[in-house]
Amino acid sequence: MPRSDEAEFWINAVYAAVQEIPIGKVTSYGHIALLLGQRNPGAQNDKRKHYAKKV
Repeated sequence: MPRSDEAEFWINAVYAAVQEIPIGKVTSYGHIALLLGQRNPGAQNDKRKHYAKKV
């Protein structure tokens, strides 16, 4: 299934951000989201998890 341009952009942005993490160091998904400009990534993820549990 082909990816949309928006999906391709985010995949590349996340990959680039992860490459900046020094070897031997860790970070969170939330921190990466903040680096990419997501203001409150946890709230949206919580909604997705809640929805996924209902399906």
